[in-house]
Amino acid sequence: MAGFEWREHLLDMFAGTVNQQTLEEAAEEMASLSFCYPGFHENYLRTFDFAIDALRSGDNYPIECINRSGYKAHDVEGALELIEDFKTLYIKFFELGED
Repeated sequence: MAGFEWREHLLDMFAGTVNQQTLEEAAEEMASLSFCYPGFHENYLRTFDFAIDALRSGDNYPIECINRSGYKAHDVEGALELIEDFKTLYIKFFELGED
């Protein structure tokens, strides 16, 4: 998808939220922001999906983002697990906020 800067979004997600708190807290904050700013929800979901696809295709950039945040991913499997867990938490908090 041309024009979608998933790398920048992923770095922002990890540097701006995960760096300062737990995954749960970061996911909850991101869900809250999604209700205040139209488009954030779609961007977050796309960023998670692009990062997961990148890892599966051999791109280690998501690992770099994770490791800059204070969390550590030593391999693709660890990075995939962390990003998938982060996505699951984000979706959970987003859906709770919709109620």
